[in-house]
Amino acid sequence: MPENNEIYVIRCPELNNQVAHFQKDRLCDWPIVWVDLPRLIQVWEQSPRALLLPQARTWEVRKYQIYREGLESTIIPFTTINVQTYGTQIGRLTVPRISYGWDNHDQAITVGFVNGRHRTRMLEDVGVRTIPVQIHEREAEELRRTCAPSPGIELETFFE
Repeated sequence: MPENNEIYVIRCPELNNQVAHFQKDRLCDWPIVWVDLPRLIQVWEQSPRALLLPQARTWEVRKYQIYREGLESTIIPFTTINVQTYGTQIGRLTVPRISYGWDNHDQAITVGFVNGRHRTRMLEDVGVRTIPVQIHEREAEELRRTCAPSPGIELETFFE
């Protein structure tokens, strides 16, 4: 594993465009792929045997509050990011890990979550359009081909 920790910056439009900071799962060496979140969710919702999670605002109130508070605990105003002291300022969530590809049984592209279904729905809830995910390298190219962010979208990563 690299010594530097990659931090992925996700802007949250419905939280005054503040940013959430996510990190790669240190127990997994799968690569990171940035994806168009609405497209990924569309494929996920159409996956025949996917373990779906409804939109966040339909959850029981306390569950929604817990996950919203968890997301907000990773947010600091963009203007206050200080890479030198960042690690002591806030907690971090890991990026979702997914599987993605053709399912011969169902004759369809499918999305499965190893972890991160709730985080993904919370990011959708606060208006995020592009997120990083971890995926096995043999599935990464197909994911990039079908769910890549639109050209010109700024993808923010820094190292600490």
